[in-house]
Amino acid sequence: MFTGLIEATGLLKSHGSEHSLITVEVIKVGKYDKFLNEFLKDVKDGDSISINGVCLTVIQLDSTSQTFSVNLAPETLSRSNLGKLQVNDKVNLERSLSSTTRFGGHFVQGHVDTIASIVSKEKDQDSLRFAFRFESPLAPNSPSYSSYLIPKGYITIDGISLTLTNATQNDFSIMLIPHTQHLVTLTQKAVGDTVNIEFDMMVKTIVNVIENSLESNLERLIKKIMHENQKLDD
Repeated sequence: MFTGLIEATGLLKSHGSEHSLITVEVIKVGKYDKFLNEFLKDVKDGDSISINGVCLTVIQLDSTSQTFSVNLAPETLSRSNLGKLQVNDKVNLERSLSSTTRFGGHFVQGHVDTIASIVSKEKDQDSLRFAFRFESPLAPNSPSYSSYLIPKGYITIDGISLTLTNATQNDFSIMLIPHTQHLVTLTQKAVGDTVNIEFDMMVKTIVNVIENSLESNLERLIKKIMHENQKLDD
């Protein structure tokens, strides 16, 4: 579990065959590089780290070179944009939530739901406005993505906990304040680039419960009507 508050910036040092194994170097913690030794200080093999919003397990780390390695499963590669990463690309990093963490974001599982593309990027005084469009198709019979989007509600983009400023059927927008711009890699992305999306887990749960409940009640109603019609025919 994570908060969506990015702690550090990483640099992709290498990736294995078909991106099944990647190695990341921690190059900046917060706005600075003087705290580099702190990020991996309490991390050990088997711990979870979020890379661009994807929860991954550390399988090897070297605190001297400030590098760590993770495996990427086929499901991870199909759901996220991590397979598109190239050597020297920068990524957002966050360690898993601890009992002493200040909870300033929202509950982030690190389970990417889909990918979106940046369709616009504009300055608004000292802030940045981004608009996105969903890239991957919905699974059959699944709720519309718009069901998960609530203006002023939460959304996770490349691991960043952000507030939705606008949402339609296929598009949504957010704003980056100056403080956040210095901490995340989204600032450096351009129109056409892709991002990992995770919807608010609480909203997903509520929507799925309502959808399943409505479907179940509708089935019962149809069966009841058919039964009543059968009795009339008899």
